[in-house]
Formats: sequence, C-alpha cells, structure tokens
Amino acid sequence: FAKIKLTESGSWLFVPLFSYPEAAIEFLRLNPKAVDVPGDDRTALIGLMRDAEPPLRPLKELLYQNEQLPLPIMAELGDPRFLPLIERRTKAASHHEKTQLAACARACGAAADRLVIIDESRPGDFKPKSAWPAVNPARMSPTANGHGDGFTEVIITGQILRADGAPATAPKFYRVNDAMLLGQRIREEESIIFDSKSGRFVFVTMVFAAYSAGEDKPDPGPYQTGSSLVQIESAECKPLQVQFYDEMPDVRITLHAGAK
Repeated sequence: FAKIKLTESGSWLFVPLFSYPEAAIEFLRLNPKAVDVPGDDRTALIGLMRDAEPPLRPLKELLYQNEQLPLPIMAELGDPRFLPLIERRTKAASHHEKTQLAACARACGAAADRLVIIDESRPGDFKPKSAWPAVNPARMSPTANGHGDGFTEVIITGQILRADGAPATAPKFYRVNDAMLLGQRIREEESIIFDSKSGRFVFVTMVFAAYSAGEDKPDPGPYQTGSSLVQIESAECKPLQVQFYDEMPDVRITLHAGAK
C-alpha cells in the first residue's frame, strides 16, 4: 500500500512503514501530510529522525524537507535545519500561528526577542490577551455566537538555572492542574528536552482553548486559553510552581537552594 494516495493524511499508516524505508519514502511522497502522526507515534517519528543508521538517511532527508511536519516535532528535535522552513511558513501565518512558529524557531536555535524572568518572588510578567478568565476579542466573530472548546499545543523555551547562574541539575516537570480548567489537582510528570550544559529546555504542553465560530475573525486563533501549571523539581533546590501560557516568550527560570 506504499503506492496508495489517500484523501486523508494516512498518518496511522506511516509509522508501521518505518521497517521498510523505501516503501515509507514512496508513501510519504504521495501523502506528505502523513507526518502529522498521532501523539503516541510522535516518539517513534522523532526516534527515526535521530537515528544515524545509513539505510534510513534518504527517508530522514525527505522528512526534514517536509513542509507539513508538526511544529512540536521540530521543536523537540531542535535542529537548525528547520529554520528556513519555519521562516517560509511564517510569511503566510496568522498572528497566533506566528507565536507558535517563533517558539519553534527558538527551540531550533533562533534568538529570542523577549525574555520573561521567573523565580520564587517573580511569577513572570506575561499573559496573553486570551488568558482565562479574559478573552481576546480580535479572535471572536462579530456575527457568529457559537464556539468550540478544545486544546492548543504550546511550545515553551528557555533556561532553568540555579541562583548561582549554573544550570539546574536534571530538572523534572510535574503538571499539577488539569487541562480543561475543571479545578482538579493532579501530579503527572511531563517530558522535557534539557541541555545540562546550558540549562536550555524545550517543553511541549497542552492548554485549554476556546475557538469562536464564524469565518470573519481578524485572527483565527483561540479567543480564550488556559495554562499549564507545572511544579519544577531539581536536586538541592526548592520546588517552584510555574504557570506556562499560550504564546509565551522565552523564559529564564531560577531555582533557589533548599531541601525538597
């Protein structure tokens, strides 16, 4: 079935073809949207793109050139080769999409244009206009009354440091709020990409998002969004709870000394 051109993305078929690289290449050329794989398959796709085995090189090169590759996958790979692709996609993007593309670019090595400082006395001076309970009126249709509730993926980039300026030691992220703003308290470990030498990290998370119905919105992004409340824990540092928002700029998080 590698020669089949599908009307839908065919993403559920793509990962099983990894064992047959030539078939996967032919399938991907006919179905470029197949790279938008379900969440459970992202780990497999990222693993393949990091694999140095020679037989996979042609498939990897095709993947790196794919214009449909989801931003979170590019962000987790953090490869500067994605920057020209991100720049091309930015030209036709909405304002909301541009904030996501900018975060992905930072994850791939681009410089940040704003820095949010966070520590135990400073929660950060950033909230998007859409942050609950507020709304962003530019993303609401003036003619349609309906809306849909869902999620939006958020790419967070920045540094996690100790008070002496050195990178934190193997920080762990534990999400402590539910994504649907139901007030439930949870404790679920989230995966992050962390560079122990620089303290740089990439964190992909989901937040609640409400979208206005209608096609006449100035900006098609979510008009109301939630946040991801995360407790950061690192050896010999006090735990710190940080609230991550949609559209968040680069962050510098400082953990202070103390027992867990």
